Amino acid sequence: MSIPWDLALIPRRWTCGGCCAGRSGSGPPTGTCGFLSRSVSPLRPNAPCWRPTMPSACPWDSGSRGRGTIGPFMKRQSRRLDGGSRRKEEPARGSRRTGPPEEGEMGMRKIHYGWVICVTCTLLLFVTMGTVSNGFSIYLPYIMAERGLTHAQTSSLVTLRCLVAFVAMLLIGGYYRKVSLRVGTGLAVCCAGLAFWLYSAAETYPLFCVGAAVSGISYGLGSMIPVSILINRWFDQHRALALSICASGSGIATIVLPPVTTHLVERFSMSAAFRMGGAAILVCAGVVLLVLRNDPREKGLRPCGQTEIPPEAPATAVSPSQGALGRRTWILLGCASLFMGAVANPGFSHLSVLYTTEGFAPATVALMISGTGVMITVGKLLYGETTDRIGGRGSCLLFGGVLLAGHLLCCLAFVQSTALSVVNVLCLGLGYPIATMGPSVWSNDLAAPEQYPVVVRRLQVIYAGGALLFASLPGLLADRLGGYIPAYLLFSAIIALTLLCIALAYRSGGGDR
Repeated sequence: MSIPWDLALIPRRWTCGGCCAGRSGSGPPTGTCGFLSRSVSPLRPNAPCWRPTMPSACPWDSGSRGRGTIGPFMKRQSRRLDGGSRRKEEPARGSRRTGPPEEGEMGMRKIHYGWVICVTCTLLLFVTMGTVSNGFSIYLPYIMAERGLTHAQTSSLVTLRCLVAFVAMLLIGGYYRKVSLRVGTGLAVCCAGLAFWLYSAAETYPLFCVGAAVSGISYGLGSMIPVSILINRWFDQHRALALSICASGSGIATIVLPPVTTHLVERFSMSAAFRMGGAAILVCAGVVLLVLRNDPREKGLRPCGQTEIPPEAPATAVSPSQGALGRRTWILLGCASLFMGAVANPGFSHLSVLYTTEGFAPATVALMISGTGVMITVGKLLYGETTDRIGGRGSCLLFGGVLLAGHLLCCLAFVQSTALSVVNVLCLGLGYPIATMGPSVWSNDLAAPEQYPVVVRRLQVIYAGGALLFASLPGLLADRLGGYIPAYLLFSAIIALTLLCIALAYRSGGGDR
């Protein structure tokens, strides 16, 4: 049995916030309150069992901003009269239900489409950065063994890819002015699939070069630049979380692809593995084209977390001299970005060749690369949290020291120690995030807010230039000196010099903001 509570019996200071029949506000409210229509005891009709945190606020009214709580007396009496059961009343068709939500309704809110965009961007980076760069490194030993390429020729494939990607990044502004983000990123993924099909048909070095050039187009046009634009459009809140999820796409590829690639090559052939990879990439391109949307307005939505439409601010040009870094700081940050690009891309790309030439089994090498990918994904989260706690300078020096230790352990690969290999995987995985995320952190700490886009873009271009200049160095040193260990000795010295540049840049630039 349910006894309705008429609004006339409620003290004025506990009046419902508008979910009842007297919504217009003219005169005393009439009708039955949707919140207080549950069974209550008639012995204490005026007992203030409902204790709202704001007057005239009903917690069940979707349009109210107040928050209220039900007193224990009302809950207890409701259970007595209802016999412990709650009868569900279905609202009439087309009417608005004003009663409290059913059990579990709070957890059934529709997921904002921005999170679908986030997952799609993760898939995008899985292909354009993870598969094209990190996943391709697994094939390098097989390319040398089956196609007879030299160490220098194999390294030059990485160099060519970096060169084309560098040029594509310089032209990316005009590219996305011509085509939308959805179409442009879809074409970037298609280029990755085409590159893998070219690799599968390649028997000689020139055709491998063509495939590397096409993969560079995919890497350059499908990088973090369009992903950052999309996340900025689709998210008003949780932008950092969404970007970190997207950035994990390349790390997930590093985890998943090495064992899968090794299994496919050894079970079928290298050409068959390339063909199957290319087909899977083209399927991913279809998903990107079907799911991705350029702007929330295309779905009739606001950005995720936006509660009201912000006023349009007048566009103002920012002078290049406003908040500009000093010349010394620019030189130090430029050198640090150049050195990080020189270490991160060539260093990681040649890990599989380093351990294979030192006598490790291909399956073991694939497992090590996957483990490094797992730790890179973990390291990105730890690096961001550490930066928030101790600042950019401290986190860069800490994670840079770990990265230095990892490259020194690479120089001991000839020992063929399993324990050292495990420690090396941990150090490299935790240290590499400074290479990918460092320029953004340095720009945020040392540049004025209005200059942040300019500074971070320039540092990213310098970073790509470092990857390009040093991409062939490991192969050249291996041909002349008989192995890849000298290259990793050089990388260790470069990392130490990078840490010195970072420390001096923070000292001259004023430290953490």
